[in-house]
Amino acid sequence: IMKYLIHKSDICSGCHTCQMICAFTFFKVNNPKKARLKITRISDTETRMTICVQCRERPCLKACPEGAISERNGMVRIDSKKCTSCGICVEVCPCDGIKFHPDIGAIICVQCGICVENCPVGALDLAE
Repeated sequence: IMKYLIHKSDICSGCHTCQMICAFTFFKVNNPKKARLKITRISDTETRMTICVQCRERPCLKACPEGAISERNGMVRIDSKKCTSCGICVEVCPCDGIKFHPDIGAIICVQCGICVENCPVGALDLAE
């Protein structure tokens, strides 16, 4: 059963706690730019979350020249050991779901739920 991260923009305060806990959990740093998700304020009352939405077309998987992107259990995954930081996957992603950081390379959300557990206002959820 696949789970998907849901963002309730009407509840989200834009505090970036989700990004901080994500970056710390995966990369042991307090740097929201290394998070697997991104929260952007689009108005005084609304935010937008961008993550890999696990689209059916998988243009990133097809475009990666190094074979660093694969599908496991129906979910796109990036092998950081194979990623050469070429950025092609970021360019072809239709939803801006692939993040890029020069220290890490390509990064995508793996729907682990750590952000959901730590959101102080309950603006995130995992749904099947």
